[in-house]
Amino acid sequence: MKRIAVLLLVLSVVLTRSPAAWADAAEDAAALKATADELFDQGRYAEANDLYKRAYATSADPALLYNQARALESMGDYPEALDQLEAFSREAPPDVRAKVPRLEELTADLRARTATIHVTTNVPMARLYVRGKDSGTIEREATVRARAGNAVVRVEADGYEPFARDLALPGGGSVDVNAELERARARGTTPHESRSLTSRWWFWTALGVLAAGGVTVGVIALTSEKAPERGSFDPTPIRVKGFAF
Repeated sequence: MKRIAVLLLVLSVVLTRSPAAWADAAEDAAALKATADELFDQGRYAEANDLYKRAYATSADPALLYNQARALESMGDYPEALDQLEAFSREAPPDVRAKVPRLEELTADLRARTATIHVTTNVPMARLYVRGKDSGTIEREATVRARAGNAVVRVEADGYEPFARDLALPGGGSVDVNAELERARARGTTPHESRSLTSRWWFWTALGVLAAGGVTVGVIALTSEKAPERGSFDPTPIRVKGFAF
């Protein structure tokens, strides 16, 4: 959808700009690419990628998709690099693709470093996170790409307990995740605490013991002396010449 929006924007610019304005835009795109190339050579890949994107938004030159892919690959963002490289393969004319003789090899290498995750959930519009990165909303199901390797896949939704699972994402492969979310409990309670007192086995066991021993308990309660309360004097017995009061 984003690519379609960009193409529509570029088409509207082409139709509304004068030839002189279009020439200026082409020069601007060329200047952006030249600066991006310098940043790339300096190892400033994120900045280079931003300028490549701006140049593509102005010119729609598919060669810039390849430049974006290489910058993203250097950043370690293999899934996004693969997306851009596949777009380049679709949009670039044969003569432009011919300038990348190892295109298929590069594409295969990126696919080997990327895994596909298919997530389903029982809560619509939940948020999906892969390695802490927001991967968008899930309308019951979603498919995303992620870098291969160990990862935590997390699904969250308002009013529900978060779902999290540790996965080993296979390079070039895919995994299915069924995220069944449960309603959130009241704060400060656990599943056991939320049960009523009378639902617990030890309550009725203790009650039965007390009922069976009721007479004995009553006798003990009636014959036991109450412990003296400490007031303004020591309540211990006073002993005088062998007698105790």
